[in-house]
Amino acid sequence: MAKVNLPQIQVPNQLRSDAEVGRFFDAITFNIFQLYTRTGGGSDNLEGLQLQIDINKAGIATNKDNIEINAAAIAQNIMNIAANAAAIAINAEDILALQQTFSWKVIPVDEEVTIAVNQQMIVADGITVDGSLIANGVLSLI
Repeated sequence: MAKVNLPQIQVPNQLRSDAEVGRFFDAITFNIFQLYTRTGGGSDNLEGLQLQIDINKAGIATNKDNIEINAAAIAQNIMNIAANAAAIAINAEDILALQQTFSWKVIPVDEEVTIAVNQQMIVADGITVDGSLIANGVLSLI
C-alpha cells in the first residue's frame, strides 16, 4: 500500500489576526494531523503485510507439494498393505500345513514309531513316548 503524504497546512496570516480564530485553526490543523497519523498516515501499518503474504504463499505451495508427496506415499502404502495381506494369507495356509505336519505327537502304549534310516524327526513342541520309538534315523529335539 502506498504512503500518503499529508501536505503541510498553513493557516493564512489573515485568519491569525484574530487570536481566537488563530487558535481555532491551529486546533483544527492539529486534529487533522492526529487523524492522519492514527488512520495510517505516515508509516503505513499495512506496508509489511505484502512480505508476509508472499511468505505465506510460499509456505502454502510447499505444503501443497508435501501433501501431494504424502498422498502418493499413502497410495503406495495401500498397495503394499494389500500385497502383505495376500502374503499373510498364503503364509497362514503354510503355517497351518506346518502345524498339521509338526503338531504335538503322542505315541500310545500299543503303537510303534520308526524313524527310518536317512530320515529325521524334529521335535519342537514335544513328544510323549508311552509305546516304543525306534530311531534308526536322527531324532532332533529343539
